[in-house]
Amino acid sequence: MDKIHVRKFSEVFLQANLDKSQYNELKPLMEFYAKDYKFSPAYKCSQWTGKISFLTRDGLFPIGLLSKFLKFCESYSYEPVLEFKVSEFGEKISEEFLQKFLEVVFPPSVNIFPYDHQIEAIQKAIFFGRGVLNLATSSGKSLIIYSLVRYLIAKGKKVILIVPSISLVEQIYSDFKNDYGWNNVLDNVCLNYGGKILDLSKNVLITTWQSVYKNDERFFEKYDALIVDECHQMQGKSISEIGKKCSKAKFRIGLTGSMPDNEADFNTVVGYLGPVIHKVMSKELIDKGIISQIKIKNLILRYPESMKIARSSYQKEVDDINSYANRNLALDHIVKNSKDTDNILILVTKIEHLRSIKIYLEKKFPKKVVHEIYGKTEADVRENIRKGLENESGSILVASYGTFSTGVSVKKLHHIVLFSSYKSQIKILQSIGRGLRKHESKEYVTIHDVVDDCRYSDGKKTYNNFCYRHWKENRLGYYSEQEFEYENEFLDI
Repeated sequence: MDKIHVRKFSEVFLQANLDKSQYNELKPLMEFYAKDYKFSPAYKCSQWTGKISFLTRDGLFPIGLLSKFLKFCESYSYEPVLEFKVSEFGEKISEEFLQKFLEVVFPPSVNIFPYDHQIEAIQKAIFFGRGVLNLATSSGKSLIIYSLVRYLIAKGKKVILIVPSISLVEQIYSDFKNDYGWNNVLDNVCLNYGGKILDLSKNVLITTWQSVYKNDERFFEKYDALIVDECHQMQGKSISEIGKKCSKAKFRIGLTGSMPDNEADFNTVVGYLGPVIHKVMSKELIDKGIISQIKIKNLILRYPESMKIARSSYQKEVDDINSYANRNLALDHIVKNSKDTDNILILVTKIEHLRSIKIYLEKKFPKKVVHEIYGKTEADVRENIRKGLENESGSILVASYGTFSTGVSVKKLHHIVLFSSYKSQIKILQSIGRGLRKHESKEYVTIHDVVDDCRYSDGKKTYNNFCYRHWKENRLGYYSEQEFEYENEFLDI
């Protein structure tokens, strides 16, 4: 049996001593189609195969793809000789030691302590040293991150924590300080986005990936640990660039509610952070009473015959639907059938649509406070709105999916309206997660999935329009997969 020697090239890459034939055998197993590759001009011109390769000609590949390499060796009857110990990536930690450590980090005065599923996630992260924690929304990722950060700096490590938005930079800092009682957080943590002044002497840097990925390796090499929150959101090139530049970061952990469904993006996350090492589903947390019960109501809008026509594209259909004035009757229906004290989040895709909805709601319901959050909303304004909703009753927040579907946490949220059609599993489940945090004012959160039924017929056959298809073929499947119960209601508009 031929042997293939593999050495640890760096904290990022392994190197296999492959001959030409072995390289040609392994290469197809280490390349994957990029997301939306068919739309690339280079692919259309036959200048690119559409695939991203994770294997260099020198035999280098990301450490996280070691399992793929081992499967390759098994399939081709090669004997892998690892010139390093896999166990060196993490460290053993006993349940007793971790319990005592957490009791110091979360003293009784804080009035909060990790749940069992959080302790298990923390222990696995430390034990493996690399990997992804695939945790349902509202499973308490920020508490897990905080625990890992405190453990790492207690071990003398410097940590870079990557989050997807400026809202989350501020929210996580606020959680560290206010919810978890880190009294000297200011001495340890530096925030980075926009025009913030950097103090890189501090032990922890919380930053958006957009703010740092263009920096050179010298910026990153001071960090011993890399933690990426909502790691599914990072663009493939960005996460690979940051992953490579953090050349001294032996500890690498990603957190997400849903792994990417595209192969290239999935293997980028796994390659530069590690495989999934722990998973928690929403149903498990609901059954334990940790997060709110969910009621999903599919509000199916039945349009007049004039709207039931074939359209050339999805975008054309969305434009026609958004400009159809009577569609806002769905919002009237939802608001009027909710309690006066209920807070409502309405999620949309397009900013002009968002602004028009806000104006409509202010005219229709003048006694209600209507907030808006979208890309250009300043970080401090977003944070003030988020905190304000915890003390308000009967308020409405209209937000873009991009700014509010991921990570942002509001406990006092009773209704979530998916007012723009989406088929992305990640986006839908993350959006639902905005309302899963428990609050004394609610028994459950209601998800209103607004479905545009513009199905049309040629006299012989009925065809599903784009938005209806996204609901029937995608979102219903997500609900069933997560074991969420749902009901349909109909509204003629």
